Amino acid sequence: MRNSYSDDEGYYDTNNRNHPEESENNYLSLPKKNENIFREDDKLSNQFYIDGLVNRNEDSDDDELTLDNRVESFEKWSTKIRNSYNPISPDLLDLEEINEKEGLIFKHLNYKITILNDIPNTNATAGKSVIRRYSDFLWLRNVLLKKYPFRIIPLLPPKHVGLQSPSKIFLDARRDGLSKFINMVVRHPVLKKEELMSTFLTVPIEISSWRKTALYDTSDEYHDKKVKEEFKRIFVPSLMDEWNSLPKSLNKSIILWSKLLNLVERHRYKEYLIAKHNLLFKNNLNEFTIQTNALYPTTFSNTTHNINDHLNEIGKHLSKSSELQEKENLEMVNRLIPKFITYVITLKSLQKLRQRYDILATNSIGNLRKRVLLNEEKLESMKGKPDVSGVEYDTILIRLNQDKKLIADQINRSWLIKKTILEEFIIFQQTQFMITETFQEWTNLHAKYHGLELNEWEALAVDLTRMATIE
Repeated sequence: MRNSYSDDEGYYDTNNRNHPEESENNYLSLPKKNENIFREDDKLSNQFYIDGLVNRNEDSDDDELTLDNRVESFEKWSTKIRNSYNPISPDLLDLEEINEKEGLIFKHLNYKITILNDIPNTNATAGKSVIRRYSDFLWLRNVLLKKYPFRIIPLLPPKHVGLQSPSKIFLDARRDGLSKFINMVVRHPVLKKEELMSTFLTVPIEISSWRKTALYDTSDEYHDKKVKEEFKRIFVPSLMDEWNSLPKSLNKSIILWSKLLNLVERHRYKEYLIAKHNLLFKNNLNEFTIQTNALYPTTFSNTTHNINDHLNEIGKHLSKSSELQEKENLEMVNRLIPKFITYVITLKSLQKLRQRYDILATNSIGNLRKRVLLNEEKLESMKGKPDVSGVEYDTILIRLNQDKKLIADQINRSWLIKKTILEEFIIFQQTQFMITETFQEWTNLHAKYHGLELNEWEALAVDLTRMATIE
C-alpha cells in the first residue's frame, strides 16, 4: 500500500524533531505498526501466490543457501554497490548566480549550471550549460521524491520568506546549498541515471515552459518491476537490524556534528577578530613609535633609532600575521566549512529517508490474509448447496482472486523496498570517508598556517635579539 508523504526540509535545523506522522500535509491514516513489511511472520504459504505474479518455489532445495554462502554472496553484491558511489569525488557541476530583473519591482535570481565533466550514461557532457531557477530545483526534488521515495534525496536550502529582499548572506548560502544538492544527486548511482535529471541538465529552455508540453513519467521506480530471485536467496534477515536500530544514533549524530560545525565557524570568526586586533595593535604601535622621539631625544641616547627600527619590524610582523590569518579564514570558508555542511546535509537526508520509510514502508497483507481465509471459508460452505446463487459464488471468487493478487503485489513491493533500503544504507556507508576528508582538511589547514605563523614569530624573536638593551 503506497501512501502520500510530504517531506519537510529542516535543512540545517538540528532542533526540528517533528515526526512526519505529525505533519499537516500527511492526511492519510497510517497502517498499524505491526504491519511493517519486514516482519518475518508476514511470509505466506504458496496458496496466496498467483502463477505468473510471483515466481517462487519455497520448497526447492536449489533456492536455499547456507548462511555462510548467503553472507558471501551478499558481500559481493554490496561491494559492487559501494564501488558505484564516491561521495568525495570532485564536483561534476558548477553553479553560479545570475541576476535577472523583471519590470520595476519584481526580480528573481537565475542560476547557471555548467557541466564540468561528462556524466556517464547520460546526455550531460562537459561544457554544456543551462539556466535554472530555484523553483526548478524544487520541482526536480519533488519529482525525485515521487519516483524514488526510498532513496536518499538530498535536501534543498530553504526558500526566502517575507517581503524584504533576501540578504547577501542568505543568497550565498542558498547558492552553495543548490550546488551541493545538484552535485550530490549526480553522484548517486541511481538518481544520476534518471531521465528527468538529464533533462534538467541539458534542455536549453526554461523548465516551466518544457513542463507545459512534455509528457513525463512520475510513477515510482517499482512500477511493473519484479524482485529478482537472486536477491531473495542472498538476503539475510538480520541485515535489517542495523537499519531498524538507526534512528537514535542518527539523530544524536546530527546534533553533535552540527555542534562541531558551529565550533568551527566560531573559531573562524575568532581568527577574523584576531587579524583585526593585530592590525589595530600595529596602528597603535606606529603612533607610539612617533612619540618615542620626544620621550627619548637623541641628545641623551643614541639607541632610540634602534628601538624604533625594531618596533617597525614588529609592525611588519603583525601585518604578515594578519595576512596569514585572513588567508586561513578564507580557506576555512571555501574549503573546510563546506565539508562540515555537506556531511550534516548528508545525515539529515538519511534522516528524511528513515522518516519516509516509517510512513511508506507498510502494507495491508495481514488484513488481506484474513479476508482471503474468510472468503475461502465462505466458498467452501457454499459448495453443494442448491439454494446458493451462482452470481454470489462468482462474486466472492472474484474478490478472493483480487485479494490474492493484492497480496502478491504487496509482497513483491515489500521485497523491492527491502532491497532499495539496503542499497541506500550500503551507499551511505561510503560517506564515512567524508569524515576522514573533513578532518584531514581541518588538520592540514591548522598545521599549514600554524607553521607559517610560528616561522614568523621565530624570525621576529631572532630579530629582536639585536634590539637595544642595557649593556
